[in-house]
Amino acid sequence: MGDIRKLVTDIDRGVNMRKNLPIYGRMVAENNVNYAAIELTFSITILCGLVQDTHNISEQEHALFQEVIALLDQVLEENKEQSRPLAECAGAIRKRITAVMDVYTSYVDRLICYNEALNRMSLRFSPDREKLDEVNAIQEDSFIDRVLRFLAGHKDRSIVKERLQMVIGCVPVHMTKGKLMERISQTVSLYKGGDQRALDTFVYMIRSVAMLHRPDESIISGKKAGEYLSRLEQTDFSTLDEETYMALKGEMEQISDYVYWITDFYQQLQKVVNNIYALCLARLYAEKESDEYRDCMVILRDVVNGTFVEESLEKLEGKIEDYVERAGYLEAVLTQTSISSRDLIEELGLRVQFQDYALIFDLLSDSLFIDLDQGDENTIVDDGAAKKAAEELVAELSEQLSKLPRAVKRVVMSLILENIPADFRNMSEVENYIRTNLFGCQDLSEKGVALMEISKIMREEEWSDRNDFLV
Repeated sequence: MGDIRKLVTDIDRGVNMRKNLPIYGRMVAENNVNYAAIELTFSITILCGLVQDTHNISEQEHALFQEVIALLDQVLEENKEQSRPLAECAGAIRKRITAVMDVYTSYVDRLICYNEALNRMSLRFSPDREKLDEVNAIQEDSFIDRVLRFLAGHKDRSIVKERLQMVIGCVPVHMTKGKLMERISQTVSLYKGGDQRALDTFVYMIRSVAMLHRPDESIISGKKAGEYLSRLEQTDFSTLDEETYMALKGEMEQISDYVYWITDFYQQLQKVVNNIYALCLARLYAEKESDEYRDCMVILRDVVNGTFVEESLEKLEGKIEDYVERAGYLEAVLTQTSISSRDLIEELGLRVQFQDYALIFDLLSDSLFIDLDQGDENTIVDDGAAKKAAEELVAELSEQLSKLPRAVKRVVMSLILENIPADFRNMSEVENYIRTNLFGCQDLSEKGVALMEISKIMREEEWSDRNDFLV
């Protein structure tokens, strides 16, 4: 580990770059070929278990799983000349998985919104005597005092901000559409002078919670989630009776379980494909094979042949940590070095190699669906770009809110407020907002659910604080 630290320090200081850059390249390749191999070995065994233990998998998912297994079979042939084409094949599969996952992610966003709308009606249709007694026992002044102490009681300002956002997301919204649009425009303006990708991420997040992101659903085989969401969109929430409510809630649980399972499947499948992609790229440049690498190849061959036994993983337990730590040191200087030493990297014939290293680090990161084509150059948001983004987002949101039932619209507005900076100058304004919007809410079910949800948040956070203190 000491040799890596010294090399990284020298590169960071620009010391002897002509000699150190090739050494750095070999270290990245040899570390990450082992990192990717071990990650792949564990991730594919988890995926296989997931596929074997469920009846939910469709022909589409099973065919894609088999395609990935067939790709791994080719990778195990250890033909370095084929590593680039196989990496490209993994990249193509990755794009297909990403597109499918985009559909299911949009389903999750919509399910969250409609589930919250139904939950806010729960005390109206299925009154729980214990819950009702709990709500009726809450005194306005003492509750607000507790909330304010909870919000202001942590010394970490980032945690205070996070807690405030959570509480505001629970409080029933009594805000005009125009005021909300003004708040969104103000938030967009904060991105002026910043990275365009950060603004794009914010816009995507707002569009997602507002159920505006609608990718092409025809690319997936499962239709029941989409059909259920279509029925919810046509439901008149203002005239719901108990029988319809209970039917919708029961189906919500079934559909949610299915969607969460299928998203787990695609996340694990993407992890496997990312690991294959990274392995193919890393072994283009790695010159040595470790014992761990050879052990991985044996286990992976057993997986492909259907002869895998779980006990074979024991020899790899605890082996990946060192590679992860080394990768962290090596990745820390890659981006800046690729920019500051661009001409020398080109002269040494390492340009493609360093581009591949950036891909490998992205593929081995926790961001399974990271955009690999985003490029190196940052686009800065100017006044015109910020204004255009705000106008387009406000127009879309205004139209969406005008079409949604009141119960669903209020949930969407709450979710948006939870994801934009709080607009309070002091705790007095926070108190006034909670007192007016929560205790002034005329819908007793919505008010009661909000009170219980905020109480739950406070209990969980305070329990966490106590445990942190004990640690």
